[in-house]
Amino acid sequence: MNTSDRRTLVLHRVLAERLDAAALASWTPRSLANLNRLETGVQERTHVQNLAPWRCLVEAGDVVGIRAVLVSNEADWIAMREVAPMAGILTATERLAALNSIRRS
Repeated sequence: MNTSDRRTLVLHRVLAERLDAAALASWTPRSLANLNRLETGVQERTHVQNLAPWRCLVEAGDVVGIRAVLVSNEADWIAMREVAPMAGILTATERLAALNSIRRS
């Protein structure tokens, strides 16, 4: 796993730790807005194909499914994380703390 993949996984693990039905309900508006933005800006075929499963998971409120994608080492789910609609969920401070944990390990 390269440095970029490690950073992404660490950030998504933080999200997964916080994810429950209430958190997802509060994240859904931002996640859907991010998906709308990604759908107009993403061009790579693999990324485009990964947006629909994200939309299904978010719209269904599928906490278990989202958590699985956020933490899995499965190749398909690693690819899904590249277009995860979670931008803006963590604060800058939370992101920095998570990224600093990589440097310490």
